[in-house]
Amino acid sequence: MSDKDTFRETLARRGSPHLLLYSDDPTRLRECLDGLPEKVFNVWRIEGSHLTTKEGALREFALKMRFPDYFGRNWDALRDCLGDLDWGDLDPVHQVVLIQDADSISRLGAKEAPILCRIFDDSASGYEHWETEWAYKVILQTESASSEALIAAIRVNDLEYANLALDG
Repeated sequence: MSDKDTFRETLARRGSPHLLLYSDDPTRLRECLDGLPEKVFNVWRIEGSHLTTKEGALREFALKMRFPDYFGRNWDALRDCLGDLDWGDLDPVHQVVLIQDADSISRLGAKEAPILCRIFDDSASGYEHWETEWAYKVILQTESASSEALIAAIRVNDLEYANLALDG
């Protein structure tokens, strides 16, 4: 089995952990994501450098994921839109949200960064509850596997996460 097959299996595996930390070669990750079949995987690419403020985070998700006009621009509305994708013209498939430069999330601060991480996990759990065949994963692309501030934001909520590795 190739590493691309293992990668696909990881992203298609339902349940926790929904949060996957990736700190290796960004080009390799991009190649693997680009190689996912579009009829089975929907990949959303979010730029972490825009997630340093609450307003910036809400704006980035609304823009990149094309949220509906009624999006309320608050944490609860973000959780609703990420967890229930019925607002979009999407077929139910495996959902992958890639947060590039995820280390930037820690700049939200000790209060807001854990809220955003909780939203990621809650949204994935909610999607998997309703779409019983499909998985939902959030890949947090970081500079280091020991990204202390980001891991602390995840651990505040006792959320599960795993390190994602891609072999050569």
